[in-house]
Amino acid sequence: MAADDPHDELRIHREELLDLLDGIDGIDALWAFQRRLVDEIIAAEPIAHADRKSPERQHLKLLRLFGDALAWLLLHPYAIRQLAKNAGPPPALYNQTGFGATRSIAEQICAGGEPALVADITNCVRISDVIACGDRERPRLIESGGHPRFADRGRKGRQKRRAKAIEDLLNDGEAVLLGDPCETVTVEVAAERHRPATSHAAVCTAIDAALDHGQGAAAAGPGDVVIAIRSDQDISFPSSAENCLIKWDA
Repeated sequence: MAADDPHDELRIHREELLDLLDGIDGIDALWAFQRRLVDEIIAAEPIAHADRKSPERQHLKLLRLFGDALAWLLLHPYAIRQLAKNAGPPPALYNQTGFGATRSIAEQICAGGEPALVADITNCVRISDVIACGDRERPRLIESGGHPRFADRGRKGRQKRRAKAIEDLLNDGEAVLLGDPCETVTVEVAAERHRPATSHAAVCTAIDAALDHGQGAAAAGPGDVVIAIRSDQDISFPSSAENCLIKWDA
């Protein structure tokens, strides 16, 4: 049964997407999730762009976080950092002339047994149209659309050169990126000597407790506490805890 409040109805859609994301167990499920996410984005965009105060506006921002989560599942963090090197917001899908071809390419790659990601459902992947993720450290970057006569000129030409440079960097460890005067070089470091310290485990513990009990806390280190509350809980904390408050909203 649909919720009466538009915010609640859109939240239900996101919860269904979260279940699909959590249930991805193969390439068929991967594409089914992306297909559903694309449909949700296209349905929300016209209203979100016409009315900045609409529930769809926030819904659209949250939808692309699902795309980001999928990117982090499919790609190595270093690859994502390189694929994020083209600043700007993601383009709209609902009025994008060539998006049907992009979607078809991604679907065909998945049907062939290789995981593929549609870049424009994410915030973090800003280079290329489709990312073939058979190798999460060295993905194949695929540009879609454009007239063959002008494929190497203008905007499409710049997109192809940018993608080729990133592919070279990921495959060979060195490349001159579009717009850079100097070569970029990948330098490998010993992970055991340079492993970053994070509070991810404490965050997960606090969130799990909040989901079950409405609130949760976990120690992340000496003098460092993570506190989480569910968004439907009305709990006040002393001012000293405000800086470590994490409000979780699905």
